[in-house]
Amino acid sequence: MIYYDVNCFGCRKIGRDVEGSIEYKQVKNNRNRRHLCPNCKMRVQLESEKISGVNTKIIKALDIASQINSNL
Repeated sequence: MIYYDVNCFGCRKIGRDVEGSIEYKQVKNNRNRRHLCPNCKMRVQLESEKISGVNTKIIKALDIASQINSNL
């Protein structure tokens, strides 16, 4: 099994990104960028939803609807 050990920028814990995941590809392409563990990523997402009032589920639904309309 191939993996990268990365430091989380939020909680400073060491995490493991396994080959085949999106995070693995991001780490492989750019080792110098800051990475977040799944817990910190979720915290940031929830905090941004509270501040902005925009829900990611709504954005995904609108994106799917626009793709359907563009195919017609």
